[in-house]
Amino acid sequence: MHRVLDGDSVLLSDGNEVRYLGINTDEAGDPFSEKARTFNRRLVEGKQVRLAGDRERHDRYGRILAYVYVGDQFVNAELVRAGLAHLFVFGPLREEPTLAALQREARAGRRGMWGPGGPTGPLKITSPRSRYRPSPRLRVITVCNISDDELDLEGFSLEAERRRFRFPRSRIRAGHVALIIMSKGKDHLTGPGPRRFHWPDGLPSGTIEPTTITLRSPAGEVIDRLRLPTSTSREEPKREREL
Repeated sequence: MHRVLDGDSVLLSDGNEVRYLGINTDEAGDPFSEKARTFNRRLVEGKQVRLAGDRERHDRYGRILAYVYVGDQFVNAELVRAGLAHLFVFGPLREEPTLAALQREARAGRRGMWGPGGPTGPLKITSPRSRYRPSPRLRVITVCNISDDELDLEGFSLEAERRRFRFPRSRIRAGHVALIIMSKGKDHLTGPGPRRFHWPDGLPSGTIEPTTITLRSPAGEVIDRLRLPTSTSREEPKREREL
């Protein structure tokens, strides 16, 4: 017997946690998190699941990264088809074309998050529980291009505690992520893998109070907000819905 944890992960009976590869669903507190979890539960809970891997097999938390099947049903794809998950690409992904096509179909049909109450911009801040973090004490913010087209990040910005990070010119493919690492380092703006940016005067690891990260468009419009707990807190991040 396995147990659904949220919209895109499940705990197997052997104690292993599986994170669905290539997709991301709303976090707790987001508009579609409970719908995604309920949909996932209906698809897999109490059923025999089959896992298929890709090039990347585990994340830094030890979770198995996999395509999940119940019989011939591709669970990752069904969540995207329903508009309850979006494409989420860190590296080479065999099923990227399939998932991207299903996302375009869901958006055209205004299903789930692509209808009323969904994200307002082409970029979305995802959970800070990033699969990439060079040190447990470093804050890493993950931003995903949830549009159906390649996007130039130049002009978009993040704000936190009166600090601002402005993205330089760098193109990011549909469904791919950018990592903003709050330390000094060399940016990675081209080539394979996620775009990596460094924000050395961002939030220090010893930040005491919970902080809200604000994402703005080049025109200055707020397109997403996420409330972060303190760097040592176990509190989950929370989406601020009043944009």
